[in-house]
Amino acid sequence: MGFRRNLILLFFVFLTGVVFGFLVCFVIFSGIDFGVYRKMMGWEEMVLIFMRTVLISFLLLYGGSLLALGEIRVYRRMERKAYERLGRPWNFLYRLLGRIDPNLKKLNSVFRTVYYVLFGFPFVGVFVIGSAIGFYLCLFRNSLGLFFDVLYPHVFIEIPVYLVCASLGLLIAGNAKKWIMENNLKEIEKKLKKSFKQFVYFWPVIIILLLVSAYMEAFV
Repeated sequence: MGFRRNLILLFFVFLTGVVFGFLVCFVIFSGIDFGVYRKMMGWEEMVLIFMRTVLISFLLLYGGSLLALGEIRVYRRMERKAYERLGRPWNFLYRLLGRIDPNLKKLNSVFRTVYYVLFGFPFVGVFVIGSAIGFYLCLFRNSLGLFFDVLYPHVFIEIPVYLVCASLGLLIAGNAKKWIMENNLKEIEKKLKKSFKQFVYFWPVIIILLLVSAYMEAFV
């Protein structure tokens, strides 16, 4: 999948998460008014916000690769039968997803796991972020002023950064897919390790945007 297609797909996943989070909040906190919220933050809070957003961006981009490399290391160190037993609780999920993509049925457990981790991590991460935004949107649904006071840095700066990082994470997964389907662990490892250098030039821009977002969230 190309970068633009990934971005569009992840945007719809994000919107689905927003709807889900809104509905969960509506069910749990129906009738409760959070209009008394006041934003009081300083430089310490700004630094924490910045560190949090950088960590989230890093995980959306490289989290799937880190987990996949960890899975490969576990596979190499464990006895094959023990590893297969460890993966049995997830067999139902493999069978379910195998109906969507029959090619995955040809893979053994370690390659299936690597595939799902690489492609699944960005989608799950974006869905969780969308759910959090939807949750807060529901909390402050009676006051648009409070909504913009709390969430506008997230919506206008952080969310686009997260979507771009997750899209790049899917590009990394797409580059490794060929070797996953060929059951080639060495090439998968090589591709994933190279990926940590692949998008280094994006990070100065990402860091500047997240600094601006953290400042806006804390002081504006």
